[in-house]
Amino acid sequence: MEQWALPKTANAKPEKAEIDLDVAMMVEYFRIGNGVTVEAVDRHLERMARMDERYEVCARFAECWKRN
Repeated sequence: MEQWALPKTANAKPEKAEIDLDVAMMVEYFRIGNGVTVEAVDRHLERMARMDERYEVCARFAECWKRN
C-alpha cells in the first residue's frame, strides 16, 4: 500500500492515492452488490416458475407474469 501511494511523477499528490483507493473500492463493492442482486432475483424467478408449474397459476391468469 505504501509503495502504491508514492507519487509516480514529481507533481503527483500522495493524498490523492487514498481517495483513488476509496473510489476503486466503492466501484468494486457496487459491482459485487449488483452481481448478488442479479443472482438473488434469478433464484427467486426460478422458484416462482417452479411454483407456477406446480400450481398452474399462469394457466388460469393470462397476464400473471406481466409487470404493471
